[in-house]
Amino acid sequence: MFARFARAQDASSRIAFVAVVGCVLLAAWSLWFFLARVALYEVSRSARLESASHDIDAPLSARLLRSNLVLDHQVKEGDVLVELDSETLRLERVAEALDAVHERTRGFRVRILLEVTAGGGTELGGRVAHLSEIMRRVKLPERLG
Repeated sequence: MFARFARAQDASSRIAFVAVVGCVLLAAWSLWFFLARVALYEVSRSARLESASHDIDAPLSARLLRSNLVLDHQVKEGDVLVELDSETLRLERVAEALDAVHERTRGFRVRILLEVTAGGGTELGGRVAHLSEIMRRVKLPERLG
């Protein structure tokens, strides 16, 4: 008789253990079901993708040297999308530097001589057009030669 009682006790403790595990799993699933965020995607044959073009206003004019744009490529902050030739900006900086020299040498008879650099025309100052642009941009072009 004791053996039957012990077997019944074992069976009831197993049932209780399975019931407790089941309740814990049900509680965990319920928490996930009500609190978790799940992304749902729906496939549609009649989807429409709207897009708009956005103008990008550049503070200077430049030539496009290289484009790193790839279709369906995710862009992160800091990614270089395009590389521009900053010749205009560099000419402006040279003109500003010459203006600074003129400001520091005010009262002196100083004339700065510019010359075309030798080369294939790829460097700043490699073309006469560069020099004429610099002379056009400085505040005191009469002090240049």
